[in-house]
Amino acid sequence: MLDRQNIKLLLNEANELGCNLMIEGTTTEAEGSNALVRFSVKDPTTGMAISFPALREEAGEVTIEVPPLEGFLDESKEYEGLLEVIIGSRYFVVTEVNVNFQKALRVESKSISVNKNKRTTKKNNNQEPTVRATGQVSTKRKQTKRPLTEAQKKELLRRKRLQEAQERKRKQQQLEQQKKRSSKKVGKNLKELLGDALGDF
Repeated sequence: MLDRQNIKLLLNEANELGCNLMIEGTTTEAEGSNALVRFSVKDPTTGMAISFPALREEAGEVTIEVPPLEGFLDESKEYEGLLEVIIGSRYFVVTEVNVNFQKALRVESKSISVNKNKRTTKKNNNQEPTVRATGQVSTKRKQTKRPLTEAQKKELLRRKRLQEAQERKRKQQQLEQQKKRSSKKVGKNLKELLGDALGDF
């Protein structure tokens, strides 16, 4: 089994993912000509996932935009990333990756203060002032922080509910197909038993 690819995404900024996707073969289903491609971020502990639609280009290139997810996902947790393709009632997981989120670094600046030592008991005219710098300087990404708007939050919740409904529908279809296969198998076995019983007479 091949090791999964590890990718890091920003938790408080938008991310753009890309890959090449090729779909081959035919299907007799009416909706088979329209393939739904999406990228899902799944919590391996709870099984809950958030999905984002992918944009397919003519050359087979797929682009996925992942919005800021601060407040929805945890920075210290590892998630599963799934590139999924749905064609009619058929479901494929094309690629699986490990996804880790981290917050974008920020530059924080504070003033430099000059503190004199007030605890000295002897007067020293040659005493130098103490210079102390506070704060940390870190790298900063070029793009500006784009917090989630109310509309984006509603859209994320809507996508999550839609994905759950699609998952329930897919499982229901699988159960119905299993029931049909079981019924056919029982009918075939019954027919064979009757044939054997009649043959004995």
